[in-house]
Amino acid sequence: MKIAVVDDIAEERGRACSLVWEYTRTSGLTAEITEFSRAEDFLAAEERFDIALLDIFMNEMNGIDAARKVREINADMELIFLTASRDFAVEAFAVNAANYLVKPFSGEQMFSALDRILGKKAPEPTVTLRCESGLQTFELRDVEFFEVQEHNLYINLSDGNRVAARLSMKQLRGEIGKNTDYIPCGASFLVNLRHIVLLNNFTLITKTGRKIPVPRRSFSEIEKAYLDHCRKAVGK
Repeated sequence: MKIAVVDDIAEERGRACSLVWEYTRTSGLTAEITEFSRAEDFLAAEERFDIALLDIFMNEMNGIDAARKVREINADMELIFLTASRDFAVEAFAVNAANYLVKPFSGEQMFSALDRILGKKAPEPTVTLRCESGLQTFELRDVEFFEVQEHNLYINLSDGNRVAARLSMKQLRGEIGKNTDYIPCGASFLVNLRHIVLLNNFTLITKTGRKIPVPRRSFSEIEKAYLDHCRKAVGK
């Protein structure tokens, strides 16, 4: 496993490296940790990293811009932001960050973030629906939104695929229960807050670029739910 630690402050970089090293040692993992003082050097490196810890406030290119560059070529690298501010939570979600640690973070917070990436957490909730090809199970985190059209339910997935099922929205909500990642958007959509990257002008846009109209009467409620979701992720 290859891990990059990118921070322009040597002391901060060293502390992050020490915590990652302690985590891998106590977990019995083998890891190669590489330090970078500049985001540009990290992006230019030939290695393919599994995990990158990125400071946001750096000279020249910042961590958010570096993460956007990473996502242009690598959708699978796990990203953890290290920052002195909670103000970039929305940008972090837009590049599908695994976690967002506010300095000074504790060793426990770093270990929890790495646990989440390496699968040491409760299984993601799933839903099994009767689709055209038969019974099919979906991880709820992989669904951008559910949509009802002409008595059909469509499952719009984060890989761009769209699967049809025979189910009403009411029946669907009974199946997934009180999953707090989802919020209704009008009568026809149930949207995963994890996958929203932009909410403006009564439209929301998902990570795959799909656009969903937001009813005027619901806009404030959806905006608040999205902000609460982002703040919860960074412990605010």
